Amino acid sequence: MKYDENSYRWGFQIKEKESKHQWFKLSLDPAQGRDKSNLAKIYPNTLTLTPVDDEKLVVDYLQALRIHAGNFLQQKFGAMIPRTVQWEYIITIPAMWSDAAKAKTRSCAEKAGMGSGDNLHTIAEPEAAALHELDRLVSMGLEVGDTFVL
Repeated sequence: MKYDENSYRWGFQIKEKESKHQWFKLSLDPAQGRDKSNLAKIYPNTLTLTPVDDEKLVVDYLQALRIHAGNFLQQKFGAMIPRTVQWEYIITIPAMWSDAAKAKTRSCAEKAGMGSGDNLHTIAEPEAAALHELDRLVSMGLEVGDTFVL
């Protein structure tokens, strides 16, 4: 994320050599005991800005992602489709996160305009990966009792 006067840029809108906020999602769970994420330690970047407010960063990022998805679907299916279908969002969360961090992530998604109640879901990242693979493996003849490694 990169904040400009009254707006922000994200992803590829930020040039490679520009300073930016990054690796901020993991700080939503202070119970993990990190002052700096392991990713930030492994891949240090002198252009990384000091975090301002990790929750604000996550809300703005999720909002940008929501808007981008809506624009993509509008271009692909026409202007009426995104406005006439009920949106449902599924947010993946690290499996080892505390319940408080999971709730904080859900709250950030709600603030980002991703809805609430039955149209906003959270799922542990390993469970999401397993469901994706199970869906893919069904077409490869996976049967009850078979074993697969994820």
